Amino acid sequence: QDGIRQMENLEDQVVVGAENLYMTVLELQNTRSALERSLESMDRTIQEMELRYQLGQVSKLTLTQVQNGYESLASSITSLENTVSTLYSSLQSLMGDVPTGKLRLLDTPSVTADELSYLNYASDLSKAKENSYTLYTADRAVEDAEDAMNDARRDEGKNSYQYKMAEYAYQSSIYKKDAAVASFEASFLNLYKAIAPAQTALAAKQSTLAYEQQMYAVAEKKYQLGNLSANALQDAKDTLDSAQRDVEAAQLDLFTAYHSYDQAVKLGLVSSSNG
Repeated sequence: QDGIRQMENLEDQVVVGAENLYMTVLELQNTRSALERSLESMDRTIQEMELRYQLGQVSKLTLTQVQNGYESLASSITSLENTVSTLYSSLQSLMGDVPTGKLRLLDTPSVTADELSYLNYASDLSKAKENSYTLYTADRAVEDAEDAMNDARRDEGKNSYQYKMAEYAYQSSIYKKDAAVASFEASFLNLYKAIAPAQTALAAKQSTLAYEQQMYAVAEKKYQLGNLSANALQDAKDTLDSAQRDVEAAQLDLFTAYHSYDQAVKLGLVSSSNG
């Protein structure tokens, strides 16, 4: 039974590691998308600055600063792409594929309102503790220490040195078990508490997106009437796209918080206790 639990725990950790890596890659892809949008916006700014420099409206220093900012951002994107490629290879290895470093993750997971409504801290904590390999091994350590203490009492006598040492080991195993339970419960509580703020953040981002959608509709109308420049319309589109990416990032954050909690319940795996 001990060997089976150990193998199951190792398998769970591999799966969870792959899932968490998947989430990290998705977050980095979102970051890269945002940086690429910023680079496009900065490119338009450079074109405008170059024209204004030719007209004598801005100094050479101002133009150079903008150009340096563009180059710095482009360098950051290249560095991020290298990081993502490395993570792609790691994820491919975990999936048993050839680690080419080239992968495109299209599906962004999400959590439904129904799934969130089923959360029950007390019963979920009970399930998580039952499924925890760390707490299982702590229980087994207490049982083994108790058996050793009983054996020493039977074989060597209650006043023997062997019995006293075994009794000490038994008490120590109980303290370690209590500490493991307390650590597990604290970590599980932190996972539970992380969900509500993520929900609030998502709702706020969704409200901002709805507002920016209205603002972009107004900007489009002004552009059609000739009261807004193409660059100003593009700026409004960039703001709208940014709001959309913020919503997607908040959705991913909420799913990550929920998924970590769900992993703890179903597999008994929490971050600080490592299972």
